[in-house]
Amino acid sequence: MKDPLTRQVRRLGPRALASVTRRSFLATEVWLREGAYRPAADEFERRCDAAAPWFALGDDPAGVPSIEIDAFEMLGTIEEQSVWSSIWSAARTMEFARLGELQNAYDQFDYTIELIADWPPSLAAVSEHVHEQIREAVEHVAEITVGMKDPPVDDDTLMIPAFYLERKPPPSRQHKAAGRSFGQEIEELIRAIKAGRVAVFCGAGISIASGIPPANELRRAILTKLPASELEITRLVENDLPFEAFMEVLGRLTDLGPLMEVFVGKEPSATHVLLAGLGSRGLIKTIATTNFDELIERAGANSRNLVIKLHGTISSPESIAVTMEAVAGRQRLPEREEAIDRIFAHGEHDAVLVVGYSCSDLFDISPAIEALGESLKRIWIVEHDPREKRAEDIVGKTWKNPFRQCRHGTRLFCDTDALLKRIARETSADEYARPAIAGNTRQSFFARWWNPSACARGSCD
Repeated sequence: MKDPLTRQVRRLGPRALASVTRRSFLATEVWLREGAYRPAADEFERRCDAAAPWFALGDDPAGVPSIEIDAFEMLGTIEEQSVWSSIWSAARTMEFARLGELQNAYDQFDYTIELIADWPPSLAAVSEHVHEQIREAVEHVAEITVGMKDPPVDDDTLMIPAFYLERKPPPSRQHKAAGRSFGQEIEELIRAIKAGRVAVFCGAGISIASGIPPANELRRAILTKLPASELEITRLVENDLPFEAFMEVLGRLTDLGPLMEVFVGKEPSATHVLLAGLGSRGLIKTIATTNFDELIERAGANSRNLVIKLHGTISSPESIAVTMEAVAGRQRLPEREEAIDRIFAHGEHDAVLVVGYSCSDLFDISPAIEALGESLKRIWIVEHDPREKRAEDIVGKTWKNPFRQCRHGTRLFCDTDALLKRIARETSADEYARPAIAGNTRQSFFARWWNPSACARGSCD
Protein backbone atom coordinates (compact mmCIF):
# COMPACT_ATOMS: atom_id res chain seq x y z
CA MET A 1 0.00 0.00 0.00
CA LYS A 2 1.33 3.42 -0.94
CA ASP A 3 2.44 5.84 1.75
CA PRO A 4 -0.21 8.60 2.31
CA LEU A 5 2.55 11.11 1.60
CA THR A 6 2.58 10.06 -2.05
CA ARG A 7 -1.02 11.31 -2.33
CA GLN A 8 -0.52 14.49 -0.34
CA VAL A 9 2.53 15.56 -2.29
CA ARG A 10 0.47 15.67 -5.47
CA ARG A 11 -1.24 18.73 -4.12
CA LEU A 12 2.04 20.64 -4.52
CA GLY A 13 3.24 22.54 -7.56
CA PRO A 14 6.77 21.92 -8.84
CA ARG A 15 8.34 24.92 -7.08
CA ALA A 16 6.76 24.03 -3.73
CA LEU A 17 7.78 20.38 -4.15
CA ALA A 18 11.39 21.37 -4.82
CA SER A 19 11.50 23.51 -1.68
CA VAL A 20 9.90 20.88 0.55
CA THR A 21 12.33 18.23 -0.66
CA ARG A 22 15.37 20.42 -0.24
CA ARG A 23 14.35 21.54 3.25
CA SER A 24 13.70 17.99 4.42
CA PHE A 25 17.00 16.61 3.23
CA LEU A 26 19.10 19.50 4.39
CA ALA A 27 18.06 18.40 7.86
CA THR A 28 19.22 14.88 7.04
CA GLU A 29 22.60 16.22 6.04
CA VAL A 30 22.86 17.99 9.38
CA TRP A 31 22.12 14.70 11.14
CA LEU A 32 24.85 13.01 9.10
CA ARG A 33 27.38 15.58 10.21
CA GLU A 34 26.41 15.26 13.85
CA GLY A 35 26.31 11.47 13.78
CA ALA A 36 28.70 8.75 12.77
CA TYR A 37 28.52 9.36 9.02
CA ARG A 38 30.63 12.49 8.61
CA PRO A 39 32.35 11.10 5.49
CA ALA A 40 28.95 10.64 3.82
CA ALA A 41 28.00 14.22 4.64
CA ASP A 42 31.28 15.55 3.27
CA GLU A 43 30.81 13.53 0.10
CA PHE A 44 27.22 14.76 -0.23
CA GLU A 45 28.36 18.38 0.03
CA ARG A 46 31.20 17.86 -2.45
CA ARG A 47 28.95 16.16 -4.97
CA CYS A 48 26.31 18.90 -4.68
CA ASP A 49 28.95 21.57 -5.23
CA ALA A 50 30.18 19.71 -8.30
CA ALA A 51 26.64 19.39 -9.59
CA ALA A 52 25.78 23.06 -9.06
CA PRO A 53 26.38 24.09 -12.70
CA TRP A 54 24.26 21.14 -13.81
CA PHE A 55 21.41 22.27 -11.55
CA ALA A 56 21.67 25.85 -12.81
CA LEU A 57 21.66 24.88 -16.47
CA GLY A 58 18.79 22.44 -16.06
CA ASP A 59 20.39 19.62 -18.05
CA ASP A 60 18.77 16.22 -18.41
CA PRO A 61 18.63 14.54 -14.97
CA ALA A 62 19.42 11.24 -16.69
CA GLY A 63 23.07 12.00 -15.97
CA VAL A 64 22.57 11.62 -12.24
CA PRO A 65 22.76 7.81 -11.88
CA SER A 66 26.37 7.73 -13.05
CA ILE A 67 27.26 10.20 -10.31
CA GLU A 68 25.34 8.12 -7.81
CA ILE A 69 27.13 4.90 -8.78
CA ASP A 70 30.48 6.67 -8.59
CA ALA A 71 29.59 7.86 -5.10
CA PHE A 72 28.79 4.34 -3.93
CA GLU A 73 32.38 3.33 -4.62
CA MET A 74 33.46 5.75 -1.89
CA LEU A 75 30.82 4.84 0.67
CA GLY A 76 31.41 1.58 2.40
CA THR A 77 28.72 0.65 4.91
CA ILE A 78 25.14 -0.32 4.14
CA GLU A 79 23.96 2.57 6.33
CA GLU A 80 26.00 5.07 4.33
CA GLN A 81 24.77 3.68 1.04
CA SER A 82 21.15 3.78 2.19
CA VAL A 83 21.31 7.38 3.35
CA TRP A 84 23.26 8.52 0.31
CA SER A 85 20.84 6.86 -2.10
CA SER A 86 17.88 8.59 -0.43
CA ILE A 87 19.52 12.00 -0.47
CA TRP A 88 20.46 11.75 -4.11
CA SER A 89 16.99 10.54 -5.03
CA ALA A 90 15.70 13.66 -3.33
CA ALA A 91 18.09 15.73 -5.43
CA ARG A 92 16.64 14.17 -8.57
CA THR A 93 13.14 14.97 -7.29
CA MET A 94 14.10 18.62 -6.96
CA GLU A 95 15.60 18.80 -10.42
CA PHE A 96 12.64 17.11 -12.10
CA ALA A 97 10.41 19.66 -10.34
CA ARG A 98 12.55 22.60 -11.46
CA LEU A 99 12.45 21.35 -15.03
CA GLY A 100 8.66 21.22 -14.85
CA GLU A 101 8.56 17.43 -15.27
CA LEU A 102 5.97 17.09 -12.55
CA GLN A 103 4.97 13.46 -13.03
CA ASN A 104 8.62 12.38 -12.96
CA ALA A 105 9.09 14.50 -9.83
CA TYR A 106 6.12 12.83 -8.11
CA ASP A 107 7.38 9.36 -9.05
CA GLN A 108 10.89 10.16 -7.86
CA PHE A 109 9.49 11.49 -4.59
CA ASP A 110 7.57 8.21 -4.10
CA TYR A 111 10.79 6.29 -4.69
CA THR A 112 12.61 8.45 -2.17
CA ILE A 113 10.01 7.68 0.50
CA GLU A 114 10.37 3.96 -0.26
CA LEU A 115 14.14 4.20 0.10
CA ILE A 116 13.80 5.82 3.51
CA ALA A 117 11.37 3.14 4.64
CA ASP A 118 13.94 0.50 3.62
CA TRP A 119 16.81 1.91 5.68
CA PRO A 120 18.46 -0.85 7.79
CA PRO A 121 17.22 -1.51 11.37
CA SER A 122 20.18 0.39 12.80
CA LEU A 123 18.71 3.57 11.28
CA ALA A 124 15.06 2.88 12.14
CA ALA A 125 14.75 5.80 14.58
CA VAL A 126 16.34 8.21 12.11
CA SER A 127 14.16 6.92 9.27
CA GLU A 128 11.05 7.58 11.32
CA HIS A 129 12.28 11.08 12.20
CA VAL A 130 13.04 12.01 8.58
CA HIS A 131 9.71 10.60 7.40
CA GLU A 132 7.83 12.67 9.99
CA GLN A 133 9.74 15.80 9.03
CA ILE A 134 8.85 15.34 5.36
CA ARG A 135 5.20 14.71 6.23
CA GLU A 136 4.95 17.91 8.29
CA ALA A 137 6.63 19.93 5.54
CA VAL A 138 4.33 18.56 2.82
CA GLU A 139 1.15 19.18 4.85
CA HIS A 140 2.21 22.68 5.81
CA VAL A 141 3.15 23.76 2.29
CA ALA A 142 0.05 22.13 0.78
CA GLU A 143 -2.07 24.19 3.17
CA ILE A 144 -0.42 27.57 2.55
CA THR A 145 -0.37 27.13 -1.25
CA VAL A 146 -3.93 25.92 -1.68
CA GLY A 147 -5.67 27.78 -4.49
CA MET A 148 -2.42 29.39 -5.67
CA LYS A 149 -0.70 28.69 -8.96
CA ASP A 150 2.70 27.26 -8.04
CA PRO A 151 4.14 30.02 -5.82
CA PRO A 152 7.76 29.78 -4.65
CA VAL A 153 8.34 28.57 -1.11
CA ASP A 154 11.37 29.64 0.90
CA ASP A 155 13.60 26.63 1.57
CA ASP A 156 14.53 27.80 5.08
CA THR A 157 11.16 28.87 6.46
CA LEU A 158 8.73 26.98 4.19
CA MET A 159 6.74 30.17 3.82
CA ILE A 160 5.67 32.02 0.67
CA PRO A 161 7.72 35.20 0.26
CA ALA A 162 5.49 38.18 1.01
CA PHE A 163 6.39 39.95 -2.23
CA TYR A 164 4.98 37.01 -4.25
CA LEU A 165 1.46 37.18 -2.89
CA GLU A 166 -1.11 38.78 -5.13
CA ARG A 167 -1.78 42.22 -3.71
CA LYS A 168 -4.40 44.06 -5.67
CA PRO A 169 -5.17 47.66 -4.75
CA PRO A 170 -8.75 48.37 -3.77
CA PRO A 171 -10.80 49.98 -6.53
CA SER A 172 -10.26 53.72 -6.78
CA ARG A 173 -13.29 55.90 -6.29
CA GLN A 174 -13.51 58.87 -8.62
CA HIS A 175 -14.28 62.11 -6.81
CA LYS A 176 -14.77 65.33 -8.66
CA ALA A 177 -12.55 68.10 -7.36
CA ALA A 178 -15.20 70.01 -5.38
CA GLY A 179 -17.09 70.83 -8.56
CA ARG A 180 -14.04 72.43 -10.20
CA SER A 181 -12.84 71.66 -13.70
CA PHE A 182 -9.33 70.68 -14.72
CA GLY A 183 -8.85 74.10 -16.27
CA GLN A 184 -9.90 75.90 -13.08
CA GLU A 185 -7.47 73.82 -11.01
CA ILE A 186 -4.57 74.63 -13.35
CA GLU A 187 -5.41 78.34 -13.28
CA GLU A 188 -5.44 78.34 -9.47
CA LEU A 189 -2.13 76.47 -9.37
CA ILE A 190 -0.44 78.94 -11.73
CA ARG A 191 -1.79 81.95 -9.78
CA ALA A 192 -0.39 80.45 -6.58
CA ILE A 193 3.02 79.91 -8.22
CA LYS A 194 3.10 83.49 -9.52
CA ALA A 195 2.32 84.69 -6.00
CA GLY A 196 5.22 82.70 -4.56
CA ARG A 197 2.93 80.58 -2.40
CA VAL A 198 3.84 77.08 -3.69
CA ALA A 199 6.51 74.60 -2.63
CA VAL A 200 7.44 71.67 -4.88
CA PHE A 201 7.87 68.06 -3.86
CA CYS A 202 9.33 65.87 -6.60
CA GLY A 203 10.35 62.25 -7.08
CA ALA A 204 12.23 60.08 -9.55
CA GLY A 205 9.84 60.81 -12.39
CA ILE A 206 11.40 64.20 -13.08
CA SER A 207 14.83 62.64 -13.75
CA ILE A 208 13.79 59.91 -16.20
CA ALA A 209 14.29 62.29 -19.14
CA SER A 210 17.89 62.74 -17.99
CA GLY A 211 18.59 59.03 -18.30
CA ILE A 212 18.17 58.04 -14.65
CA PRO A 213 16.05 54.89 -14.33
CA PRO A 214 13.07 54.72 -11.96
CA ALA A 215 13.21 52.16 -9.15
CA ASN A 216 11.40 49.35 -10.99
CA GLU A 217 13.60 49.67 -14.06
CA LEU A 218 16.73 49.74 -11.90
CA ARG A 219 15.56 46.63 -10.08
CA ARG A 220 14.74 44.80 -13.32
CA ALA A 221 18.11 45.68 -14.82
CA ILE A 222 19.88 44.22 -11.79
CA LEU A 223 17.74 41.08 -11.78
CA THR A 224 18.46 40.37 -15.46
CA LYS A 225 22.11 40.04 -14.51
CA LEU A 226 21.30 37.43 -11.87
CA PRO A 227 20.23 33.79 -12.32
CA ALA A 228 16.51 34.56 -12.09
CA SER A 229 13.83 33.41 -14.52
CA GLU A 230 11.71 35.92 -16.41
CA LEU A 231 8.71 34.85 -14.32
CA GLU A 232 10.58 35.51 -11.09
CA ILE A 233 11.79 38.87 -12.37
CA THR A 234 8.29 39.88 -13.40
CA ARG A 235 6.81 38.85 -10.07
CA LEU A 236 9.50 40.73 -8.14
CA VAL A 237 8.98 43.87 -10.18
CA GLU A 238 5.18 43.81 -10.34
CA ASN A 239 4.28 42.68 -6.82
CA ASP A 240 5.47 45.77 -4.97
CA LEU A 241 8.51 44.35 -3.23
CA PRO A 242 9.78 47.55 -1.58
CA PHE A 243 12.80 48.85 -3.46
CA GLU A 244 14.54 49.48 -0.13
CA ALA A 245 14.13 45.81 0.84
CA PHE A 246 15.55 44.71 -2.51
CA MET A 247 18.57 47.01 -2.08
CA GLU A 248 19.02 45.89 1.54
CA VAL A 249 19.49 42.29 0.40
CA LEU A 250 21.69 43.33 -2.53
CA GLY A 251 23.82 45.47 -0.23
CA ARG A 252 24.56 42.48 1.99
CA LEU A 253 25.99 40.65 -1.01
CA THR A 254 27.87 43.39 -2.85
CA ASP A 255 29.11 46.96 -2.62
CA LEU A 256 26.33 49.32 -3.71
CA GLY A 257 28.78 52.18 -4.33
CA PRO A 258 29.45 51.45 -8.02
CA LEU A 259 25.72 51.07 -8.65
CA MET A 260 25.09 54.59 -7.36
CA GLU A 261 27.11 55.96 -10.26
CA VAL A 262 23.98 55.61 -12.37
CA PHE A 263 23.05 59.01 -10.89
CA VAL A 264 26.27 60.63 -12.11
CA GLY A 265 27.13 62.15 -15.49
CA LYS A 266 23.62 63.23 -16.45
CA GLU A 267 22.33 66.56 -17.74
CA PRO A 268 19.38 68.48 -16.24
CA SER A 269 16.04 67.96 -17.97
CA ALA A 270 13.55 70.67 -18.84
CA THR A 271 11.84 70.04 -15.50
CA HIS A 272 15.06 70.61 -13.54
CA VAL A 273 15.70 73.81 -15.48
CA LEU A 274 12.16 75.07 -14.88
CA LEU A 275 12.22 74.40 -11.13
CA ALA A 276 15.66 75.97 -10.74
CA GLY A 277 14.51 79.00 -12.71
CA LEU A 278 11.38 79.47 -10.64
CA GLY A 279 13.51 79.18 -7.53
CA SER A 280 16.05 81.74 -8.68
CA ARG A 281 13.24 84.23 -9.36
CA GLY A 282 11.76 83.72 -5.89
CA LEU A 283 8.53 82.15 -7.14
CA ILE A 284 9.38 78.85 -5.44
CA LYS A 285 11.26 79.02 -2.14
CA THR A 286 11.31 75.31 -1.26
CA ILE A 287 11.97 72.26 -3.44
CA ALA A 288 11.96 68.92 -1.64
CA THR A 289 12.99 65.72 -3.37
CA THR A 290 13.69 62.07 -2.69
CA ASN A 291 16.15 61.98 -5.61
CA PHE A 292 19.86 61.40 -5.05
CA ASP A 293 20.92 63.23 -8.20
CA GLU A 294 21.88 66.91 -8.11
CA LEU A 295 20.32 67.96 -11.40
CA ILE A 296 18.13 70.72 -9.93
CA GLU A 297 21.18 72.15 -8.20
CA ARG A 298 23.18 72.02 -11.43
CA ALA A 299 20.35 73.67 -13.37
CA GLY A 300 20.52 76.92 -11.36
CA ALA A 301 23.29 78.74 -9.55
CA ASN A 302 21.13 79.55 -6.51
CA SER A 303 19.16 76.31 -6.38
CA ARG A 304 21.35 74.46 -3.90
CA ASN A 305 20.01 76.51 -0.98
CA LEU A 306 16.41 75.80 -1.99
CA VAL A 307 16.60 72.02 -2.29
CA ILE A 308 15.85 69.66 0.60
CA LYS A 309 17.27 66.17 -0.04
CA LEU A 310 15.12 63.79 1.99
CA HIS A 311 17.05 60.64 1.05
CA GLY A 312 20.52 62.11 0.72
CA THR A 313 22.62 63.21 -2.22
CA ILE A 314 25.09 61.54 -4.54
CA SER A 315 27.92 63.92 -3.62
CA SER A 316 27.70 62.66 -0.03
CA PRO A 317 27.48 58.85 -0.32
CA GLU A 318 27.12 58.34 3.43
CA SER A 319 23.89 60.36 3.36
CA ILE A 320 22.13 58.20 0.75
CA ALA A 321 19.12 56.28 2.07
CA VAL A 322 18.53 53.41 -0.34
CA THR A 323 18.22 50.40 2.00
CA MET A 324 15.61 49.49 4.59
CA GLU A 325 18.06 50.20 7.39
CA ALA A 326 18.88 53.66 6.04
CA VAL A 327 15.29 54.60 5.17
CA ALA A 328 13.45 53.26 8.22
CA GLY A 329 16.23 53.52 10.82
CA ARG A 330 15.60 55.91 13.69
CA GLN A 331 18.93 57.70 13.27
CA ARG A 332 17.86 60.10 10.52
CA LEU A 333 14.09 59.61 10.63
CA PRO A 334 13.34 62.51 13.05
CA GLU A 335 15.15 64.96 10.77
CA ARG A 336 13.19 63.66 7.79
CA GLU A 337 9.88 63.90 9.66
CA GLU A 338 10.64 67.50 10.63
CA ALA A 339 11.26 68.34 6.96
CA ILE A 340 8.00 66.66 5.91
CA ASP A 341 6.12 68.66 8.55
CA ARG A 342 7.59 71.90 7.21
CA ILE A 343 6.87 71.05 3.57
CA PHE A 344 3.33 69.72 3.88
CA ALA A 345 1.91 71.42 6.99
CA HIS A 346 3.68 74.27 8.73
CA GLY A 347 6.01 75.96 6.23
CA GLU A 348 5.50 79.57 5.12
CA HIS A 349 4.03 78.57 1.74
CA ASP A 350 0.32 77.85 1.26
CA ALA A 351 0.34 74.92 -1.16
CA VAL A 352 2.46 72.05 -2.48
CA LEU A 353 2.83 70.79 -6.05
CA VAL A 354 3.79 67.10 -6.11
CA VAL A 355 5.28 65.97 -9.42
CA GLY A 356 7.07 62.83 -10.60
CA TYR A 357 6.30 61.05 -7.34
CA SER A 358 4.57 57.67 -6.89
CA CYS A 359 4.04 57.80 -3.08
CA SER A 360 6.00 54.54 -2.72
CA ASP A 361 8.10 55.53 0.31
CA LEU A 362 6.03 53.43 2.66
CA PHE A 363 8.55 53.34 5.51
CA ASP A 364 9.31 57.01 6.08
CA ILE A 365 7.77 59.66 3.79
CA SER A 366 4.21 58.31 3.55
CA PRO A 367 3.75 57.62 7.29
CA ALA A 368 5.11 61.08 8.11
CA ILE A 369 2.62 62.71 5.71
CA GLU A 370 -0.29 60.62 7.02
CA ALA A 371 0.58 61.63 10.59
CA LEU A 372 -0.11 65.27 9.70
CA GLY A 373 -3.81 64.45 9.23
CA GLU A 374 -6.05 67.42 8.45
CA SER A 375 -3.25 69.94 8.99
CA LEU A 376 -2.01 69.25 5.44
CA LYS A 377 -1.72 72.26 3.16
CA ARG A 378 -3.40 72.67 -0.22
CA ILE A 379 -2.02 69.82 -2.37
CA TRP A 380 -1.85 69.31 -6.13
CA ILE A 381 -0.40 65.95 -7.18
CA VAL A 382 0.28 65.36 -10.87
CA GLU A 383 -0.66 61.88 -12.12
CA HIS A 384 1.09 61.51 -15.48
CA ASP A 385 -1.37 60.34 -18.15
CA PRO A 386 -0.94 61.76 -21.69
CA ARG A 387 -4.49 60.63 -22.57
CA GLU A 388 -6.28 62.53 -19.81
CA LYS A 389 -7.13 66.06 -18.76
CA ARG A 390 -9.20 65.88 -15.60
CA ALA A 391 -9.15 66.79 -11.94
CA GLU A 392 -10.17 64.54 -9.07
CA ASP A 393 -10.41 64.98 -5.33
CA ILE A 394 -7.21 63.63 -3.78
CA VAL A 395 -9.11 61.33 -1.40
CA GLY A 396 -10.36 59.31 -4.37
CA LYS A 397 -7.12 57.34 -4.50
CA THR A 398 -7.27 54.46 -2.03
CA TRP A 399 -3.91 52.80 -2.79
CA LYS A 400 -0.60 54.41 -1.84
CA ASN A 401 -2.21 57.66 -0.89
CA PRO A 402 -0.77 59.38 2.18
CA PHE A 403 -3.01 62.40 1.46
CA ARG A 404 -6.31 60.73 2.29
CA GLN A 405 -7.05 63.20 5.09
CA CYS A 406 -6.19 66.28 3.04
CA ARG A 407 -9.19 68.63 3.02
CA HIS A 408 -7.97 70.63 0.02
CA GLY A 409 -6.22 68.32 -2.40
CA THR A 410 -6.49 67.59 -6.12
CA ARG A 411 -5.10 64.92 -8.40
CA LEU A 412 -4.31 66.30 -11.84
CA PHE A 413 -4.46 63.65 -14.55
CA CYS A 414 -2.56 65.03 -17.52
CA ASP A 415 0.61 64.98 -19.58
CA THR A 416 3.22 66.21 -17.11
CA ASP A 417 5.39 67.83 -19.79
CA ALA A 418 2.38 69.70 -21.20
CA LEU A 419 1.48 71.01 -17.74
CA LEU A 420 5.03 72.14 -16.96
CA LYS A 421 5.34 73.74 -20.37
CA ARG A 422 2.24 75.79 -19.64
CA ILE A 423 3.58 76.78 -16.21
CA ALA A 424 6.83 77.89 -17.87
CA ARG A 425 4.95 79.94 -20.46
CA GLU A 426 2.61 81.64 -18.01
CA THR A 427 5.31 82.45 -15.47
CA SER A 428 7.57 83.91 -18.19
CA ALA A 429 10.21 81.26 -17.59
CA ASP A 430 12.66 80.10 -20.23
CA GLU A 431 11.21 77.91 -22.95
CA TYR A 432 10.41 74.45 -21.66
CA ALA A 433 12.26 72.06 -23.97
CA ARG A 434 13.38 68.56 -23.15
CA PRO A 435 17.06 68.03 -24.01
CA ALA A 436 18.46 64.84 -25.48
CA ILE A 437 19.63 62.34 -22.86
CA ALA A 438 23.31 62.94 -22.17
CA GLY A 439 25.97 61.14 -20.22
CA ASN A 440 26.00 57.37 -19.72
CA THR A 441 22.81 55.73 -20.95
CA ARG A 442 21.07 53.24 -18.70
CA GLN A 443 21.90 50.21 -20.83
CA SER A 444 25.59 50.99 -21.19
CA PHE A 445 25.83 51.85 -17.50
CA PHE A 446 24.39 48.52 -16.34
CA ALA A 447 26.74 46.70 -18.71
CA ARG A 448 29.74 48.55 -17.25
CA TRP A 449 28.54 48.00 -13.68
CA TRP A 450 28.09 44.27 -14.21
CA ASN A 451 31.25 43.58 -16.23
CA PRO A 452 33.68 46.52 -16.07
CA SER A 453 36.60 44.53 -17.49
CA ALA A 454 34.64 43.55 -20.60
CA CYS A 455 33.55 47.16 -21.18
CA ALA A 456 37.15 48.32 -20.83
CA ARG A 457 37.88 46.08 -23.82
CA GLY A 458 35.00 47.68 -25.72
CA SER A 459 32.66 44.68 -25.62
CA CYS A 460 29.97 45.61 -23.08
CA ASP A 461 27.06 45.79 -25.51
